Amino acid sequence: MNPEYIEEVLSFPYKLDGFQIDAIDAILKGHNVLTLSHTGSGKSSIGEFSIANAIKNGKRAIYTTPIKALSNQKYGDFQKKFSGSCVGILTGDIKVNPDAQILVATQEIICNLLYTNIEYFEDVGTLVIDETHYLRDANRGTVYEQTIAMIPKNIILVMLSATLPGADNLSKWVEDIKEKPCVMTSTNVRPVPLVHQVYWNGEYKQVLEGDHNFDEHAYKSMFNIWKESKTVRLKDKPSDTTTLIKFLDNLSERELFPALFFQFSRKGCERLAKMIQRSWLDGKEQTQCINLFDFYVRKYLGEQGMQLSQVWMIRAMLSKGVAVHHSGLIPVLKEIIESIFDKGWIRVMFVTETFSVGINMPTKCVVFSELQKFDGKEQRCLLPAEYIQMAGRAGRRGKDILGTVIYFPFPPKNMVTLSDFANIIKGKHSTISSKFIMDPVLLLKCIETNRPPSEVFDSTLMSKEIESSIKGIDYEIAEVVKQFDSIPVTKEQEEKYNEIKAKEVVMMKAKPKQRRKHQVVIKEMKNNLNESVISNIELRKQKLAQYTKLKNNKLDALNYIKETCEWQEDVLQRLGYLNKDSESKSYVTLMGRACSGINESDAFLTVEYLMQLFERFEANDTMSATMAFVLGTFIDERELNKEESDDGQSFVEKFKTIVSNSYVINNVEYELNELKNIYEKLANEERLRDGSMKLTPDFGAYVYLWTIKELSYSQLVEKLGGTLYEGNFVKNMLKVHNICEEWKNVADIYQRPDFAGLISNIQTKIIRDIVICDSLYIQS
Repeated sequence: MNPEYIEEVLSFPYKLDGFQIDAIDAILKGHNVLTLSHTGSGKSSIGEFSIANAIKNGKRAIYTTPIKALSNQKYGDFQKKFSGSCVGILTGDIKVNPDAQILVATQEIICNLLYTNIEYFEDVGTLVIDETHYLRDANRGTVYEQTIAMIPKNIILVMLSATLPGADNLSKWVEDIKEKPCVMTSTNVRPVPLVHQVYWNGEYKQVLEGDHNFDEHAYKSMFNIWKESKTVRLKDKPSDTTTLIKFLDNLSERELFPALFFQFSRKGCERLAKMIQRSWLDGKEQTQCINLFDFYVRKYLGEQGMQLSQVWMIRAMLSKGVAVHHSGLIPVLKEIIESIFDKGWIRVMFVTETFSVGINMPTKCVVFSELQKFDGKEQRCLLPAEYIQMAGRAGRRGKDILGTVIYFPFPPKNMVTLSDFANIIKGKHSTISSKFIMDPVLLLKCIETNRPPSEVFDSTLMSKEIESSIKGIDYEIAEVVKQFDSIPVTKEQEEKYNEIKAKEVVMMKAKPKQRRKHQVVIKEMKNNLNESVISNIELRKQKLAQYTKLKNNKLDALNYIKETCEWQEDVLQRLGYLNKDSESKSYVTLMGRACSGINESDAFLTVEYLMQLFERFEANDTMSATMAFVLGTFIDERELNKEESDDGQSFVEKFKTIVSNSYVINNVEYELNELKNIYEKLANEERLRDGSMKLTPDFGAYVYLWTIKELSYSQLVEKLGGTLYEGNFVKNMLKVHNICEEWKNVADIYQRPDFAGLISNIQTKIIRDIVICDSLYIQS
């Protein structure tokens, strides 16, 4: 490896560690790389080197992230770091220079491009996948797996990940499908070691430092202190506010600010932040902080933004050196908070788990107010990987000697048991297993682009797992056959055994008197045959059944993709998404083309609905108002699905009292009924739907008032009531904007400019006021 050449490609302001040198050496040899290391250890430098190397060689580079917020941040970073190169970004909301030398994108965007526009990758030299451990994610792992499987072999793949058990299998899989080495580099050394403590009622106990042994005695001691405090009479207990302030004063005295306080509900974050009435900022800091906040809010959200209750809530918190950061905040408001945190004016920030995903914002101390969360199905303890992802934010490289992690079970949450805590803090991380799903939309994309589904599947991790499973089954079959052959039974003995079994069948059907005669005969036959022989024969039968089962399992594994595609093709042909040509080869119909282009909502529900709608569609004001409402129904907003407006009415019912035009009301009711019927019809097609997507008619009222009546957000809330977070509203409206784009594409396929024009008119009214795609990282 040539140090001068490395310096020429990308200059590093520090001495490279061994794992970085090994990775860079592999990149220069054209090999793929998998790098595993803790947060803040410098793995990003490897990705940046691969980007710079691609640019130097006249190629383009792509950097993918799991979330839009991280894509925005990386785009801003790369604009500064690679100022001489053109940098672009492609997410669901933002599109800037998509053909740039360096493109930052979300994983789903790149995965989709690999199906729809493979030519896009012809001049790409490297693909850097950040947060590769998302391969383990139940919902999104399939996207990561497909991207790795389908990226052309000549592109250098650089995968950056947190610690990942079973990483050798991942590396071996990539090596096999790309037919070149995949070099795995890692470091277990954390740049700033972590110390783990438990706090209760003014007392701290250290339970773990670095990789040393977990101190069970210390945790038991704290658990007993906490348990004893539960027996104190309610009137003698300090208030929650007093308990929190006492803890924060303690952090301040120990010089552990800034601190991130993880709380697993958005309302919980705000509840804790609002308890704080004192300020940790001096007068100058407070003025600078609020001035910058006001400047950014006016710049991105305008004067209307300054009237929002959420903005005033954050402003009040910031004046005390406090903030919250969660998914209910307007996206650009979160970025403003991040910018202020970076300047050191936030001493305590109450955050949800999403804050730990990739965003580069280290802190001195991380506090867990609870160690259990609701995962969408059940309330459970944090997984070790989840805990360490959040705890890893503690410790700023070059600033802190240690990163402090504190468990402070804040009321009313209970302290977790010793065994639960030990598992969270020192338990095994889950290994990688395939999350690939061969779904009908993926099959449509394969057929549309003339790509055999087996070609995609054969490159997946699932294919490798099945291959490994078949080897295991073959070994078991060989063992069963060996055991079967070793059991001594003659053909004559087997015939006699079968005679006994036949007699037993006759006996069971005989009358009681005859049955006794049969029993005597059978007993004599068994005595003649010998018990050990019978036992051997029955053991051989067990082995034969075992053999048959293993053979069937092997057959199922071998035929998985073939059988899956066959039944999916049958369903798709029956519903009109596929047809067969004169040579019985499947091809995609107009419906199929339309379906394969839908990514923002349920593809089949969208296409089935639009097909029916086109038959009765007439472009007029009533239809425009109706379509605005229907578009909102395609948003899966769980909050609205479980809430009512402030006066107890559903938003749909409230909508009827707000709208004076009976034609619009009748039309909306008709379309919602049609949509419901299609939804139920598709719900019966079990193999097309997983039932996870929910319609939200209530959000239709929001879209109607925003786009047709053009109300401000404050006016809209005044009309509808409810407690939908501003951040949810903004994200949902941006999603509606993207759905409009897809609906226009369907209209183009079916040559319906009248429908495309109406949808376009609604779409133009979405982006305004607080509904913006702007980002601090992109504008700066």
